[in-house]
Amino acid sequence: MLSESRGVVIARRLAVPLLFLGVLVIGTSLGRFGRGGAVHLAEGGHAGDSSEMSGHFAAFDDERSLYRSVTLSGDSRRSITPPFPSSMSFAIDVPDSGVLELATALVVMQQVRRARVRFIASVVDNGATTVVFEETLTLLDTNYFRDAQADLGPWAGQTIAIVLEVAPVPSNRVPLWADRVQAVWADPVVRHAGTAAMTADVVFDWLAESETWGSDVTARVDLRTFGFNLLLAGVAAWLIASCYRMLSLDRGGSDFWGVLTLFTLVATLLIAVVHASVALSLGLLGALSIVRFRHAIRNSEHLLGLLLCIALALALGTNQRLLALTVVIPVILGVLVRGRQQASPLRYYVTLRGRVSDNSALSVLDRLDDVADAVVLERLSVEGDLVDVRARLEIADARRSPSLPGELRQRLPNFRLSLNTVDPRW
Repeated sequence: MLSESRGVVIARRLAVPLLFLGVLVIGTSLGRFGRGGAVHLAEGGHAGDSSEMSGHFAAFDDERSLYRSVTLSGDSRRSITPPFPSSMSFAIDVPDSGVLELATALVVMQQVRRARVRFIASVVDNGATTVVFEETLTLLDTNYFRDAQADLGPWAGQTIAIVLEVAPVPSNRVPLWADRVQAVWADPVVRHAGTAAMTADVVFDWLAESETWGSDVTARVDLRTFGFNLLLAGVAAWLIASCYRMLSLDRGGSDFWGVLTLFTLVATLLIAVVHASVALSLGLLGALSIVRFRHAIRNSEHLLGLLLCIALALALGTNQRLLALTVVIPVILGVLVRGRQQASPLRYYVTLRGRVSDNSALSVLDRLDDVADAVVLERLSVEGDLVDVRARLEIADARRSPSLPGELRQRLPNFRLSLNTVDPRW
């Protein structure tokens, strides 16, 4: 059982990381705290009655919903996918130094040579309409996102209507190819343009993405999500390694626990890169097949630590945060409750060769038994008064290890002595 002073030391070392994890768990479970003024139109709830949805959904679109996640070339974004042609109106309170950030995309599954689609974002204020963004996409611009930004500074502090319109070129009639294209407004958001406000928006976006605890494994891994998961992986792995380092009596494992955090971070990076791509997964498998790992696992604690950190990397690399914390927190608490266990004894091979005065080989074994806590005899050869002994000694108290050769020479002064440490991994 841990002494009181030892428990205080452990509590001090783990207080800050555990507090950090507690804040993350409580904060994300309580839901959204706000977005620092950012309004994401693709979340719905802002569309007005003046929206016109008289167009056609794409024939290849089985879902046919306005709000969804759209993935193009491995980049997944929450988007608005209206019928074509159509227009949507959103009532927005414009913040100071406001900007409209968005991306457009034209999705096609077959070549439509005549397709020309105009994306128009305009502001309606007191009956006056002002176009703030306009772009025309053709067949050469399909199936990837095009980022853009529009200044809303003239309407700062006002309530306006933002109209997102998709129309064919020319716009005097509905073209025959209207049901073969899909117009996408990718993650349109109204936010502050100031640096401090944008930084706050990034933090609140992290919290908003954490609301689902990464239940959607097909979600894109952008820098914000990956950085958040990597931070969680580092803190959790450090906690695991610290608990085992303080409570384990494995004298040869300090270097192992020291690199466990880095191992977890690297594993999380690998999983985040390859989890959404079969081709990358096969490439990783091929790369690892030419690397030969020869580091042996010392004991069951090392094996448990590796498996736990690999599971942690798999969960966070695929954005399964709740699953990762649900596993890590009980394990850490279990290790702390278990406390320090009895250490495995130190083992030595000893070879003795010499003569006994009383012609009794058993006296040699008795002297070995006086020195060690356990003696396992492996070879005993007696020729007259010449005795040859090979045995394995076990020492429970590590503090006696340095004095063991001296004790053996003192008790068996006429014997040639050879003492070797048994590899602790065995």
